[in-house]
Amino acid sequence: GRKPLDTSVAAPLHHRAKWRQEEALHESSLDCAWTILRQPTYLENFGNGEAVSAGTQLRRLRPGVVSGLLAPDEELTVIAVEDLGALAVSILERGPEAYGDRVLSAGAER
Repeated sequence: GRKPLDTSVAAPLHHRAKWRQEEALHESSLDCAWTILRQPTYLENFGNGEAVSAGTQLRRLRPGVVSGLLAPDEELTVIAVEDLGALAVSILERGPEAYGDRVLSAGAER
């Protein structure tokens, strides 16, 4: 698969937009506390039902397994919404210790 920082591959528009927003926040002189929680693809986007591939070029091979999204050797990092919520709560509970952090969340890679 690609290396995560492979600069020969252009980042998708929405990733570049998120990066610009993060940089603007980081460089701002806003008098407020902030923490950025970066999340990968949601696990729930790959449900077990037939509808998971409806209207796409994806093929549902068996429950929880779809093909057509990535090359066979390409890894995809996902996180369950419930796990992301728990991580967000733990960040909020850290309070000022987490201010200014950029937290990369991830679940399993497949």
